[in-house]
Amino acid sequence: MALINEAVLCLDEGVAGSPGPEAARQIDLGTVMGMGFPPFRGGLLYYAESIGAKNIVHTMQHLSKEFGTRFKPVEGIVVRAEKAKSFYEAV
Repeated sequence: MALINEAVLCLDEGVAGSPGPEAARQIDLGTVMGMGFPPFRGGLLYYAESIGAKNIVHTMQHLSKEFGTRFKPVEGIVVRAEKAKSFYEAV
């Protein structure tokens, strides 16, 4: 969950290019090729997409209460959950 938080921050802050599908795919490729995220999951944001933003927010809120603010979901995840948006869309 902490990795998903950081990946969404990178996406929304434009680290991999203008937020959108191309930047999300760059992050997915980087997580697979650079840090060894399981290729069959398709990359970190692809995996997050399969879980769903609402589920991620729910899980992270629970973890945040139990283990502290390092698991607090970033704004990009919360907004995507509220608006039912994809991680491959700019918000």
